[in-house]
Amino acid sequence: MAPIPQGGTVAVTGSAGFIGGWVVHQLLEEGYRVRACVRDANDDDKVGFLKAMPGYASGRLSLHSANLDEAGCFDEIFKGCQGVAHLSHVSTYDDMEYVKRVCDHVINSVNQSETVNRVVVTSSIAAVMSESDMQELVRRPVLYEDRYPDEQNPKRQANRGQGYSMGKVLAERAFADAAEESGRWDAITCCPGDNVGPILSAH
Repeated sequence: MAPIPQGGTVAVTGSAGFIGGWVVHQLLEEGYRVRACVRDANDDDKVGFLKAMPGYASGRLSLHSANLDEAGCFDEIFKGCQGVAHLSHVSTYDDMEYVKRVCDHVINSVNQSETVNRVVVTSSIAAVMSESDMQELVRRPVLYEDRYPDEQNPKRQANRGQGYSMGKVLAERAFADAAEESGRWDAITCCPGDNVGPILSAH
């Protein structure tokens, strides 16, 4: 797929979060228009720092209320966007059916937009190597793009603390499969190992 054109419009889910806020900031710095998706666009305690960004006053940044748990919540927001940066967290990783359902909410809105050609999904190093696989890391110390945690490990169960890792793997695959099926947009996954840096928001 073609990269998002300079000056294009990017929707950012989870914009009020630590990573989301920085993604919004960086996109504005690079000259993009941004639609920041937050749970409540009127909650200034949570989104005031976004409204303080220079792009908000100029109209390049707009804020939109969206509840990730509600199907269709991104339909109108994604229309006209060329890209989506998906950084929202689900409320729990204990239920894989719920995680898949939330992924489908985002994917369906991307498909309905008819304009989005790239989706960047924030995953985690936990989707590559989970804490239950430390011995596996000794046997296979190289981390590569197609590597996933050992899904046959009997410890790999959501009720044994592995829900986060399992959910991130599920999400990666859901977006990759949907992008391939669509043929119109591609999915890029980022797997950060840690988050460091100054905090933009007050909460």
